[in-house]
Amino acid sequence: MAVIRFGISPSYELVHALRALVRPEYSPVHRAWRRDLRRPVPKKAVQLATAVCGIDGSTPDFLTSSPVGEMTFREEIERLRGVPDERVRQELSVMAERAVGVRREVLGQMITSPQRTRAAVVEAWEQLWNALLAPFWPQLLQLMRSDVAARSRRIGDVGLAQMVGGLHSTVSWRQEAIQVEISRQLEIDCGGSGLVLVPSAMMPPCGCAVLIDESEQPTIFYPARGVSESWHRDLGEVEEALSALLGTGRAKVLLELHRPLSTSESALGAGLAISTVSHHLSVLRRAGLVDSRRDGTRIMHSRTAMGEALIWA
Repeated sequence: MAVIRFGISPSYELVHALRALVRPEYSPVHRAWRRDLRRPVPKKAVQLATAVCGIDGSTPDFLTSSPVGEMTFREEIERLRGVPDERVRQELSVMAERAVGVRREVLGQMITSPQRTRAAVVEAWEQLWNALLAPFWPQLLQLMRSDVAARSRRIGDVGLAQMVGGLHSTVSWRQEAIQVEISRQLEIDCGGSGLVLVPSAMMPPCGCAVLIDESEQPTIFYPARGVSESWHRDLGEVEEALSALLGTGRAKVLLELHRPLSTSESALGAGLAISTVSHHLSVLRRAGLVDSRRDGTRIMHSRTAMGEALIWA
């Protein structure tokens, strides 16, 4: 295995947000999010995107390409605009073969004009993003960043194999290879390109998904840790509640640690003096909410699993 890196994909989150919208039973943990949607949901965009994605199972890979690091939705939209016509036609043909009824007819019509289909999908995707996820993206991003930070720390603590084995019950490391239990047997050589691991806060916790298109890096999408029904709370509400429990300064410091930070970086983000933040970090560390370890000449601080649970429970 040459390289394992992490990525974040807004479009992948949107696929599962769409499915949670049209099928409430798809992911019960998102019921409160669905109830609290603040913007009208465009029905035509939902119909078109549902035809393309389906309500479960695989999706066209051009919608959820392997992310290059922490991608923004705008970056993924621009990448979607550049998908070749032949790839649109080919991947929708695969979807049509598996579809039945009206969806199969709709996909058949889309295949005949890949340029028009791509433009329509881009427009629908932007509308759905603005309605479903844009208002909640800061909270989702915090959850996924925290997951990446925790997994990265675990590599240093117990090694790559145990970190990978802890992604999900369907993922294991055996004889220098990663195995994922899915509906069919696949063997993928990641030696040349490496593997991308992508946490998802919107996908159901029951399984993982893999991306194996030859034009993409092999990718595993897995459920992020710490997702509860209250994940979509406004960050201001979270800070207010934490402040009542911990005090304003410690709440600010704990919220800043969605990724490992030094004491000076924590102070800058929280808007507090370094000496004050150092004291708060010491208290949070004794309470088991923060972990501190040396990285070269710096001491880096990050939230523990208990710290994550306190924020997102």
